[in-house]
Amino acid sequence: MKVTILGAGAFGTAIALALSDNNIKINLWSRNQQVIQSIRSIQENSIYLPNYKLSPNISIVHEISTALSDSPSSIIIAVPTQELRNLCINIQKTHITSSTPILICSKGIENTSLLLPSEIVSEIFPNNPIFILSGPSLAQEIAQKLPCSLVLAGTNDSLAQYLISNFHNSVLSITYTKDLIGVQVGAAIKNIIAIACGIIIGKQLGYNALATVITKGMEEIKNLYIAKHNNFNLSTLIGFSCLGDLVLTCTTTHSRNMSFGVTIGKENSVIFHKNILLAEGITTAKSIPLLSQTFNIKLPICTIIYQLLYENLNLDNAIKYMLYN
Repeated sequence: MKVTILGAGAFGTAIALALSDNNIKINLWSRNQQVIQSIRSIQENSIYLPNYKLSPNISIVHEISTALSDSPSSIIIAVPTQELRNLCINIQKTHITSSTPILICSKGIENTSLLLPSEIVSEIFPNNPIFILSGPSLAQEIAQKLPCSLVLAGTNDSLAQYLISNFHNSVLSITYTKDLIGVQVGAAIKNIIAIACGIIIGKQLGYNALATVITKGMEEIKNLYIAKHNNFNLSTLIGFSCLGDLVLTCTTTHSRNMSFGVTIGKENSVIFHKNILLAEGITTAKSIPLLSQTFNIKLPICTIIYQLLYENLNLDNAIKYMLYN
């Protein structure tokens, strides 16, 4: 089996490591010359996932056309949501077959269109089987070969089971669902909630307050889920992709989003730097005002984080609104 992974950040590299253990041949694409040089010279991604040797089954490539030239059995996309559309346009130029499944690991909402990742990709590849691969999954733990539970969401049952049977191992335990919308809403909103949770911990307000924000955050996931889907599936809401991913992202500083929030709480100000900008919740938060208006719903904590990041809302007021409103 051959798999192309587009995106050699921490998660794309970690998935490559896990799949290579199944003797899957992998083309790992990156546009970052430092990443390419690191993998080619010392067999590790010292930029995003240092100290983990990559298998000989993993080939690093710079050109998308080269990454897709071997007619891969599937394509896995692991880039930030705001970069997803441009990447797909570049993939389109390589003329991949319409039968090639595309698995998306991106978690977020496109700011300009309010589309979820699967909706973006489906616009450009309307005939390809589209899946979302999501769930509570820290890249470093996957690289350490620690167990992880993921969800594969899509509408092609037989192809999903084929992919799961090939990807499953002692690290990756994957379950299937048809609930593409619920899985992606949970994956997007939890990153914003994690920033809020980080602020609570950074300000040393305790775990009772943390639980308050997580619970309110779960309600906001449910509200957007219903608005997008006109219903909700309880098993999705309390499963790996919503509750599981929310709990993980909101309770560890290994999460970039929570870590960013902790920094805000400790320093009493919003400070952006290069590593922080990798936190997907920062860009997802930009969609919140239009999202609330479009679907006529209230997303209080997400709105507070948006106002804190982009409208200079006072931090103490933000915390008061999060906890007491």
